[in-house]
Amino acid sequence: MTDITQMSDADLMALAGHPSGITDIPTEQLQAAIAPPPATAADRVQAGEAGILKGAAYLAGLVPDTAINTYNLGKAGLGYGYSKLTGKPVPDALQVNQDVSPVGGWISRQLDKSPITTTQVARPDDTASRYISTAASVIPGVLTGEGSLPGIASNTVKAAIPAAGAQYVAEHKPFQSDTANNAATVLTQALGTALMPRGRGAPVESPTNDAVQAGQEAGFVFPPGATNPTLKNRVLSMVAGKSSVDQHGAVENQPVTNNQGRLAMGLPAGDGSISDVEIAQAKAQAAPGYNAIRAAGQITAPQDFQSRLSTALNQQSGAGRLAPSLRNTELERTVGEIAQNPSFDASDAVDTIAQLRDKSQQAYRAGDAGTGKAYKGVAKVIEQAMTEDLNQRGQGDLVQNYRDSRQRFAAIADVEANRNPTTGNLQAQKLAAALKGGDYLGEKGTPLRVTAEAAGQAPKAFAEPTQTPGSGHLGFWGSLLGAAELGQHLPLEHGGLIGAGLPIAYTGARMGARKFLLGPGQSGAVQYGSKQIDPSQLISALTSAPPILQSR
Repeated sequence: MTDITQMSDADLMALAGHPSGITDIPTEQLQAAIAPPPATAADRVQAGEAGILKGAAYLAGLVPDTAINTYNLGKAGLGYGYSKLTGKPVPDALQVNQDVSPVGGWISRQLDKSPITTTQVARPDDTASRYISTAASVIPGVLTGEGSLPGIASNTVKAAIPAAGAQYVAEHKPFQSDTANNAATVLTQALGTALMPRGRGAPVESPTNDAVQAGQEAGFVFPPGATNPTLKNRVLSMVAGKSSVDQHGAVENQPVTNNQGRLAMGLPAGDGSISDVEIAQAKAQAAPGYNAIRAAGQITAPQDFQSRLSTALNQQSGAGRLAPSLRNTELERTVGEIAQNPSFDASDAVDTIAQLRDKSQQAYRAGDAGTGKAYKGVAKVIEQAMTEDLNQRGQGDLVQNYRDSRQRFAAIADVEANRNPTTGNLQAQKLAAALKGGDYLGEKGTPLRVTAEAAGQAPKAFAEPTQTPGSGHLGFWGSLLGAAELGQHLPLEHGGLIGAGLPIAYTGARMGARKFLLGPGQSGAVQYGSKQIDPSQLISALTSAPPILQSR
């Protein structure tokens, strides 16, 4: 028996080239002799360098490759469906003969022409080298985001773990089908990336999120792609058709808007638009509070009435002392006239408060917040004087009833001002514009305020519906024309089948995506800081050295 341990390197090479000459060599000795030496630290450093270069190559081709991959994916899906539907081979027109990410692959091949810039691992037989290369390939994508060293390190780990998981699936090939293994590899990396933590801390409590949350509690729906434009929401919005989601959202939101108006006026929820009869009913219900306090007679002003009025005036007069041209002489004269009354009729006080609040609103709309605040402060001083006097008489409930009536009359006025007199619909978009223009519309959380703030987040989904919603971009007939074009490239006996099935599938997909977005998908309409995906993590996932997705 040949003793392989005594053979020279040349003899070993000769034996390796002539297997028939090594039949008498023990298997253990043969495997030990022809096995490559253990990978060195230098080999693994090279693997990391190759991974970085490969990630950079695919990063450079990311934009065109994304478009090409999306097109090929759709083409492959149609071909697969055709084959399953007809039992025939996939037609040439639907065959995908192009490598995945061809631009990145071409750049990678150009780099491979030099041993210095090669993207290939020197020791592909070494498991550690393969995984190091895959993990390192995420680094170029990560560098597009966080600039600090701790951030880069954190995002590299978060991107490398899913990439390594995909590498494991690709190497172990759990399915017999290459297509299934490819899909499993891609899904492993995609799901792993999605499950990686996005940051620390509580959700961002921004006004936008508050408005969406409050709107949903009131019954409104929002296009998630508009209020929380994550990748998933944007893709689903494209499938459903953004205009279609907006139009159907507007149809669902209009009854809620009308009922928000009814609640603000103190009326119960109802069906349809707001009628003139309902507005008259709301005014009649609000009137008693006004009428009762008007009949309260003379109000005795408190001893510090003038001092309180001066304090309210000082909210605005500071600028006038520094620059006399900024003084509001009308407001000063009004306050001076009010201060001269040690007592006043309650009915006259109600009218005065109403006018002062009107002037406050006008000032706010004109962008003069200081004057608006001063007018409002003066009105509060008069109202407080009435409260104290009536409390001493044991009639404090008159003031509370008056306040409730005043708020209801203010809401009624807002509803009338923002209601379409032709259709009777309360127009949420007009409420949003009024709020932006300085109108009060009630305290935070009140019906009209909630509606206005909600409409400001997704205006198109709060437009008054004027027509039956369509299916969005292209629609059924557009997809039918596309199917007819496709049918020209398919075998004649199946062209009609594809032409009939594609529009149905197209319309069904759009309808399903729309119903999801305006139904269960509403849970994703609110944006939280802790759930926002760092774009660099997504880029690193797309451009990391994928074991199958970007294999050559």
